[in-house]
Amino acid sequence: MLTREKWSDAAGEFLINELQEDYESIKIEVEIGRAHLYRIEGGRGWIITRIDVFPDQSKEMALVALRGSDAPEVVEHIKEKCRALGIPSMRFHSSRPGAERFAKKMNFQMVEQVFRCEVNG
Repeated sequence: MLTREKWSDAAGEFLINELQEDYESIKIEVEIGRAHLYRIEGGRGWIITRIDVFPDQSKEMALVALRGSDAPEVVEHIKEKCRALGIPSMRFHSSRPGAERFAKKMNFQMVEQVFRCEVNG
């Protein structure tokens, strides 16, 4: 279902709306191996994941960016990989319309809200 790939401009262009202002930092994370880029089987999209390790050594899978068809199947596939690796949870952040509906469908619960203000204008 997923094939790990090196960073490519094609993947970056496809995911640019999902990465937004984090584009360069996430590109670097993929290039140095901190995050992983996967092509969805059949060229149907891309996903970037990262395993975060916290001070207490607990782990969580971060879905950094996902775009393409079969997103529910891709998320279920990642859940299976998490179980196999002993990773108890996954998370994602999104400002996209429909994200809350998708989250509920995939059994994600809201655990935080992000607030931002401009200080230079």
